[in-house]
Amino acid sequence: MSEQELNQFFDGNRSTVTCDVFGKADGLRSPQCAPGFPAGCRSPDGRLWFATAAGLAVIDPNHLKFNSLPPPVPIQSDRLQQ
Repeated sequence: MSEQELNQFFDGNRSTVTCDVFGKADGLRSPQCAPGFPAGCRSPDGRLWFATAAGLAVIDPNHLKFNSLPPPVPIQSDRLQQ
């Protein structure tokens, strides 16, 4: 989420924030975070680190890459050809 949107939310100027959610399809080995505090931290280079059930996960918010092309979807029939 953007810092600007988050500040607007906490200032009461907006009721929601837009955020990106990452999961296994994005390379996250486990979406389950390990219990404890803090849940994550930021290193001096700006990367974000999170302890998960499958080990450490790291993301660099300054170098995110998104694929805007939808994957090809094959359409098949479960009917047998006669």
